[in-house]
Amino acid sequence: MGDHLKKISKLKKLNFAARQNFHFDKKRAEKYENAHDYRTRTFDWMAKTIRPCLAQAESALDVGTGTGDLVRSIKIKGVFTGLDVSKNMLDVARKKCSHGNFVLGNAYSLPFDDESFEVVIYKYALHHLKRPLNSLIEAFRVMKNNGQVIIADVASFKNKSHHSIFKKLNSLREPANYEYRTIETILRLLDKAGFKKARIVKKDFNLILEDWLNHFYEPEKTINLVLDSPISFKEVIRLKSLSNQKHQITLTSFVVTAKK
Repeated sequence: MGDHLKKISKLKKLNFAARQNFHFDKKRAEKYENAHDYRTRTFDWMAKTIRPCLAQAESALDVGTGTGDLVRSIKIKGVFTGLDVSKNMLDVARKKCSHGNFVLGNAYSLPFDDESFEVVIYKYALHHLKRPLNSLIEAFRVMKNNGQVIIADVASFKNKSHHSIFKKLNSLREPANYEYRTIETILRLLDKAGFKKARIVKKDFNLILEDWLNHFYEPEKTINLVLDSPISFKEVIRLKSLSNQKHQITLTSFVVTAKK
């Protein structure tokens, strides 16, 4: 059995928390930002969309900061804090960013006092959380009155069958993924956590399926899952065959902001 298959076999025996630890601490920390074009393009758009919300902020928290790419790309008036559960990711963040404050911690029990931040951000973070509502309630707690929460991610699909295929696709693609949610689900979670006045910005991005998946764990199985999926799912992801024997699909990224 090759090294890659051994890793996959090992991962399948681990619980979700252990898979996340393996993925972020053992696999991705040094290579996280050497990602595919799709992630780069969506990140650039998300950062551009988020930046005006932080222009006057004296305090902001990036939950699931990873290697601190958002903290590095957006300067605020005050202190921008990045929190992550992965020590190795934070080690990379500290090497690359001199102005950020990076803290090891859990998204379900934020290690901060009540009303500590004007803005709390989840950029590509909520889909890693098994209990997102618990974390959003914590975000509400550590946020100042009239503060703002920002969630930036990739949207899933309203149809249950399509959502199920997308969830399986992403769990095969990356073992640290729990579930991409629909924008409607995100809005319900924000409402339950106590947030109000939600606003949504969306943008569609085209990506090459094979290039996107080949960076991750089970590319052949994941590509086949897409190509063998029902016509209705192929339509919703706008699957298109290309002349180079690759395929293009379209996914929707979003930024949701809401007030405390």
